[in-house]
Amino acid sequence: MFKWIGLILGFLLLSTMSVGLLFLGVIGAIIGLLMGGFADRIRSFGIGGANPFTNKTRQAVFLETAFVLMGKLAKADGRISQVEVDHVEAFIKKLGMSGEHRQEAIRQFQRGA
Repeated sequence: MFKWIGLILGFLLLSTMSVGLLFLGVIGAIIGLLMGGFADRIRSFGIGGANPFTNKTRQAVFLETAFVLMGKLAKADGRISQVEVDHVEAFIKKLGMSGEHRQEAIRQFQRGA
């Protein structure tokens, strides 16, 4: 809800604030939207715009998304080939995953498939 408020306020302020911006028209409106988005980001994450999630959480979300997406892409043509499985295994090895982490990656891949 608040995100939209910032975008709308930015749009309105920069598209109507001065005669100079009125001449910009759509470009002024786009600049306003961008500034409103930045204002929302600052309000949400602080001046530095830092993400509130820990590195561990971001890494877990990335890996889950990557393996689910790999599963979806592998299954897109109807069946998962051995070459596709080999690519996923190579990616797991490249990341240095073993044990429980490897099993979780495989579960996420299967979830996507």
